Amino acid sequence: MSLNKQLQTMSKHLLFLLLTLSTSFFAQVKFEKGYLIKNNDERSHVLIKNEDWLKNPTQITFKATEDGAQQTAQINEIKEFGIDNFSRYVRFTGKIDVSTDNLQRLTHTSEPVWETQTVWLKVLSSGKRNLYSYRDKENDRFFYSDESTPIEQLVYKRYYPGGNTSNAVSNNYYRQQLQTYFAGEEVGNKLRLIPYKEGSLTQFFHAYNELPKQTVSTAEKSKFNLYARPGISIGSADLLFEEGSTANATFESNIGPRFGIELEYVLPFNRNKWSVITEPTFISYKQTGKNSGNTDVSVKFAAIEIPMGFRHYMYLNSSSKLFVDAVFNVANFQVGEGNLQYIVAGTTYQKYFDLSLGLNMGFGLGYNFKDKFMIQARQYTRKELTTNYVFETGYYNFSLIFGYNIL
Repeated sequence: MSLNKQLQTMSKHLLFLLLTLSTSFFAQVKFEKGYLIKNNDERSHVLIKNEDWLKNPTQITFKATEDGAQQTAQINEIKEFGIDNFSRYVRFTGKIDVSTDNLQRLTHTSEPVWETQTVWLKVLSSGKRNLYSYRDKENDRFFYSDESTPIEQLVYKRYYPGGNTSNAVSNNYYRQQLQTYFAGEEVGNKLRLIPYKEGSLTQFFHAYNELPKQTVSTAEKSKFNLYARPGISIGSADLLFEEGSTANATFESNIGPRFGIELEYVLPFNRNKWSVITEPTFISYKQTGKNSGNTDVSVKFAAIEIPMGFRHYMYLNSSSKLFVDAVFNVANFQVGEGNLQYIVAGTTYQKYFDLSLGLNMGFGLGYNFKDKFMIQARQYTRKELTTNYVFETGYYNFSLIFGYNIL
């Protein structure tokens, strides 16, 4: 079997695997042990679909038993629910500041814009004094309660005083609220400059409530990985005029080196299963051959590609995970000269064209061990090599990549 056919076979197998894994993953429903408290205070132990919500949920899906039917519960039906060792939410009806924190749309007044809403608040820390969070499309809001104080929002708002859009300032009333709530307590000056951030507030409440550190918050942390990614590229190319033309040519595949430096930003939700990636990558291809008219043709180029995309992890255990990713090459930078040459059939006249590399996509499947080592196969779509309107020249690439996290 020729290398071209082997490449085509590998490509088909990889794409089939990607489709199979992606379909099976997104069809998968992960239910975990938890509980519900209904409006009549009836507590039920159930299995809850853990979606690790980035924003506070408005409904949940659960099952009474492993083999039971899926059911959906709305906020107006459930006072409280929790997923064991993961998260807990309580229902709240009251005033929420709906002011935006988007710098493009800040208001000109320090006063909150109150709306009465019914939401599920996420419990960040509980004990003698409780801290909650609420996240919508644009804002993070935090709430407080204790034995004598019902749940109420800790007020923080950015605004443009007097309409001066070059100078955003903050209404930090939440600090005054906390100092009032904790009056007489031995908290020192910790509240005077405490930031309106989940980590800072949760850490303070954790210390006060004397909770084990791991129960303060189940929120994941974002992080960066930097992978050195050497590998091999199996590339092929074609030259296409009109159908049946003797000038058409298909170049044999060859194996060449590739090297990339991948920066990965792991997103702080959904158990760190999603990440954003970019990987400046060096690739090259050089091949000669014959067209259908049995005249000489050749193509060569080297380039640095700039792909960007998303990756999704599927955990096998605490150390190992599979992943699928998709990237789009947003830019190409040619290294040295890239050109296409061919001899016009029936003559000795040689045509010479500079290359202008187009953009393409890549789809990959890989395995990661301890966030330190990875191996991946990635199939790329056709990359146009010329902008000539008389013919088309395309490049195809299948890569086998090894990665090592240098951070």
